[in-house]
Amino acid sequence: MIFDFVPFHEVAEEIAQNINTHYDDVDKKDDYGRPNLDWENYLMQSEMGACKAVTARDKGVLVAYSVFCMGVNMNHKTVVEAANTGIWVHPQYRGKITLELVRNSDEFLKAAGVMETTYILKDERIGALLKRAKYKPRHTVWSIYYDAISNTTH
Repeated sequence: MIFDFVPFHEVAEEIAQNINTHYDDVDKKDDYGRPNLDWENYLMQSEMGACKAVTARDKGVLVAYSVFCMGVNMNHKTVVEAANTGIWVHPQYRGKITLELVRNSDEFLKAAGVMETTYILKDERIGALLKRAKYKPRHTVWSIYYDAISNTTH
């Protein structure tokens, strides 16, 4: 298994070809439906060095990835943070390399100067895995979901 840390734009096409399959693989879906990525923003952030992907390849085939957007904390400009915006592991590799993917991500991000990494997810399996990787709850995420599909909330 080869793990790498690459600018998002280098793997965007591979991810784009499979994004709907990856969405179908997820047990707990978000409230927004099928992905509708802001590719322009992702690519722009990537070109600026602020969006990277940790990839796992087996015999050259992409079998897992974790995407991170990185930047300074707006309230603490000396703190560099990374936010995970997507993680996927091929079903045949789940339970085998997911923890390795997280740990490699941590090493790559630390080497890039990141001081804190956050994941916001619905999938409790990933949460349990993150606990094994020494992650712990540090921030509370509160949210309210407005019916984004209709205009009744405007």
